[in-house]
Amino acid sequence: MKDPKIKKAAKFAALAHLGQQRKYTGAPYIIHPANVAALVQCFSNNPDTICAAWLHDTVEDTSVTLQHIEKLFNNRVAELVRMVTNIAKQEDGNRGERVATNILHLLDADPEAKTIKLADILHNISDIVEHDHEFAKQYLGEKELCLLALSDGHPALFKIVEATIQHFKRQLC
Repeated sequence: MKDPKIKKAAKFAALAHLGQQRKYTGAPYIIHPANVAALVQCFSNNPDTICAAWLHDTVEDTSVTLQHIEKLFNNRVAELVRMVTNIAKQEDGNRGERVATNILHLLDADPEAKTIKLADILHNISDIVEHDHEFAKQYLGEKELCLLALSDGHPALFKIVEATIQHFKRQLC
């Protein structure tokens, strides 16, 4: 992580998520963005994409706004974060309706954003499968549907996520 902008994104994400914990494990939440950014860095050398990977949950899970990200980083980083941020709110219907809304939102995302989302899904799968088998069955089905909108993300990462979902679906049945 030599790029100063990526270091800045990592520090900003750590501050934004300070005090938050990962569900199931209680680990500091920043572990998730760090892992997503590391995965993305395996498939992209674009600093804006890696910054957005660090920041991908800040708008959804903290008081940070897209305007804040644009001001601190640039329009491209903010746009990538916007593309991967779930837009459905609790009041927008049942879980299935919210999942569908978020999938439709991803259809318009560009391949770099879809690569971030693939890395996000891959990192979340392991915790959910390990700690909540019942929810994991539902989650894996939702993410399998989500793949329909992510097929033009990084092809190698797409195949890994697709295979991982299938592996755990077979394991949980």
